[in-house]
Amino acid sequence: MINKNILEITLADIEDLKKNSISEGKTIEYKKDLNISSDSEKKEFLKDLTSFANTAGGDLIFGIEEKGGIPENIEGITVVDENELKGRLENLIRDSIEPRIKVDYNFIDIGDNKILIIRLAKSWNSPHRVTHRGHNKFYGRNANGKYEFDTNELRDAFNLSEVLLEKFNDFKADRIIKITSNESPMPTEPGAKIIMLFIPLSAFTPNTSYDLNELKKDPSTYRPLYSGAGWSGSLNFEGLIGWSGIEDKKTYTYLQIYRNGIIEAAEGLMLSMPEKRTGNKFIPHTAFEEKIIEGFERILSMLDAKLGVPLPIFFSLTLVNIKGYRMSQSNYNDFFMSDRINQPLNKNILSLPEITINDFSVNAATVLKPQFDLIWNAFGIESSPNYDEQGNWVGR
Repeated sequence: MINKNILEITLADIEDLKKNSISEGKTIEYKKDLNISSDSEKKEFLKDLTSFANTAGGDLIFGIEEKGGIPENIEGITVVDENELKGRLENLIRDSIEPRIKVDYNFIDIGDNKILIIRLAKSWNSPHRVTHRGHNKFYGRNANGKYEFDTNELRDAFNLSEVLLEKFNDFKADRIIKITSNESPMPTEPGAKIIMLFIPLSAFTPNTSYDLNELKKDPSTYRPLYSGAGWSGSLNFEGLIGWSGIEDKKTYTYLQIYRNGIIEAAEGLMLSMPEKRTGNKFIPHTAFEEKIIEGFERILSMLDAKLGVPLPIFFSLTLVNIKGYRMSQSNYNDFFMSDRINQPLNKNILSLPEITINDFSVNAATVLKPQFDLIWNAFGIESSPNYDEQGNWVGR
């Protein structure tokens, strides 16, 4: 794999591969042409992609003729329309690989032709299989190229996914206990809280660490869910934290970015304000869903664009210290409303089923609707009123 952001790779970098006789291997492969017309050609292309994703990731580079694995001629391939070609490749990948994989592209001009680089990150949702025309096989990669997984390797790949899932569940349970016990990254006001966790599976592998110093320079990255008039941020032992709403040296809301890519957001101001002002415990439902949707979109975008965290990411939504609360029936966040007609909650913790995020472009309101409906169910109501009959969020 070329040690640069794929979009920053230039023709000079490609020429260096030839100049330095960089051989094909576990993380790089050269192809003179891109052929995906016949079924056999499509399968070969898909095998290459999954072999990278199932192993260590890598670059598949089209437009380079190799001899004995060493680049010999750099001539590029004919590309009439980049977007049309990407569309065809994406359709093939989407329809013929399970689970789906994330692919990045870069087209580099070389005369009238182009070099095409297709990059696969190591997948944490592996193993991926080629399903084209009933193929149904799994591939890995070593220094000699791709090969079909044997039974033991396939078992190990599935076991790794199960181990990572167990680590996710253990981490989630530990964080909920610590936050409710006021052992969060910074002191928080007591009371009900919304807790959102974004946990990349890659976070549980050794040596996963991100440099957060650059991230700190952009305050929008660590803005908490309910920032009020403003927020502050600083590096801490865990990574980088942003907070807002300090009272008596305690905060109502914070966003913690861990060095391994995990994001923890806790928000209590929205839930505590109605009780402070009226003496009643209720959730201002439209503002509640709006803030969660907005936070989901913003944090997921930051994980992708700012940190480059690989998929999949597990998302967890939990409400704590929530016993006795009711869900408001008002349209927005009027903290003095009195139309709380549903039943009070008899649970102190609502832990919603996790969501597996396999695509950074997911629609937040759509993927969160089943979770919002479950929360409303807990109050004896069939579904969130903030969605229309087609399942579109209309609360804003």
